[in-house]
Amino acid sequence: MGVSAIRLGHWFIHSDPKAVVRTARWAAIGLAVLSFPLLLVLLFNQQWTAAVALAAVMVLVLAWYGPRLLRQPFRLLDPAPDPSPPATKTAEFAFGGGVEADRALIERSAAVLEPVTLMSPSCVITASSS
Repeated sequence: MGVSAIRLGHWFIHSDPKAVVRTARWAAIGLAVLSFPLLLVLLFNQQWTAAVALAAVMVLVLAWYGPRLLRQPFRLLDPAPDPSPPATKTAEFAFGGGVEADRALIERSAAVLEPVTLMSPSCVITASSS
């Protein structure tokens, strides 16, 4: 059992993040599918406490993921979800803006902030206290 946990940890650390997400997605689907027969078995064997606990977890999971599944019902089974822009890209990449628009924004920001930076520290304290 310990060797299996080590191998799973090694796979988790050294694998592609998309493969980990895909595996977790299929594991969640498998657990959801197996929870219904398990609930029926627990009810049939009159193990009420375990059945109520499992039903409560199922209701919580449905309340958490239900609205997303209703908006995008087959997104969970999508093997290649839509790529989002990487976090290391600049805002220019994310918003599709040009370099000229960014320069204009920088110049306007500098014009607005220039009087603030030229104020003496005593004026800043006096203005904020009143």
